[in-house]
Amino acid sequence: MDFTKFYAAIAGLENGAELQAFIQGELSELRTECANRRVKNSDLVTALAILGIQDGDDVKGKLTQVKGSLDAIAEKGGDPKDVGGQISALTQSVADLTKKLDDAEKRAATEKEQRIEEVKRNKVQEALTKGNVINPAIAALVLPSVKTREDGSFAVVHEGQELSFDEGITKWLAANSWAISNTQTPGSGGSGNTGSGEVNPWKKDSFNLTKQGEIYTKDPELAKRMMAEAQGK
Repeated sequence: MDFTKFYAAIAGLENGAELQAFIQGELSELRTECANRRVKNSDLVTALAILGIQDGDDVKGKLTQVKGSLDAIAEKGGDPKDVGGQISALTQSVADLTKKLDDAEKRAATEKEQRIEEVKRNKVQEALTKGNVINPAIAALVLPSVKTREDGSFAVVHEGQELSFDEGITKWLAANSWAISNTQTPGSGGSGNTGSGEVNPWKKDSFNLTKQGEIYTKDPELAKRMMAEAQGK
């Protein structure tokens, strides 16, 4: 509000200067009091927020409840001044318990995943053994294509198509006939001697998975002969 004209009018009155000084002094005190009230109100809002009391709540009622709680603590020999410390300690305890729960859930999830992987690996090895594969280590070539469904069952992704576990294993074996053990009997055309001059990585004394993989890739037929030789066929 602009008091310029107001003060100019007062100045023309008798004792106008004294009256103007008085009014200005009163307005100054009023402004200071209002500023102080705003600070106090801000502090009060902060204090109420700490107690969980928000604008629009039944402030009087909630403060009465808080006072009742403090009085009850005092009656039991406690010191209401310690409430803040107790609340702080309780908050920390809740945070610690929450972290422990999160850690436990993560460990449980990891352990569950490990159990599922073990079951998957055993199931693949069992299926390949029934399929008469030449070496159980071949399971490592099949495992990447095996996925776990939401219902806990397993599926096999073969040539971009998701199949049931049994169907997928059957098609994988059909597409990788080199992995199936040679069932030829002696005298039927099979030979126990590879004649390649290479060290046989399927034999017990020279077993080498890396070398096996290399031979699989370069010469599947040679790999089959070496496996048969290692098995004494």
